[in-house]
Amino acid sequence: MNFSELLAEYPPVLDVEDVGKILRIGRAAAYRAMNDPNLGAIKIGGSLRVTKTNLVKYLEKSSS
Repeated sequence: MNFSELLAEYPPVLDVEDVGKILRIGRAAAYRAMNDPNLGAIKIGGSLRVTKTNLVKYLEKSSS
């Protein structure tokens, strides 16, 4: 099973809470991850968001 299949239940655009649940990390660690420029998250109206596609690419790159 690949990362895309594991994330199928999540929406196409993820927030900090989603990323924390997916990575099984706390809120502060999720914010640090979202602020990593390699992840490609963007700020929309004061909230950090990342596409599921970018998160999958980030995880695949990190695991290789």
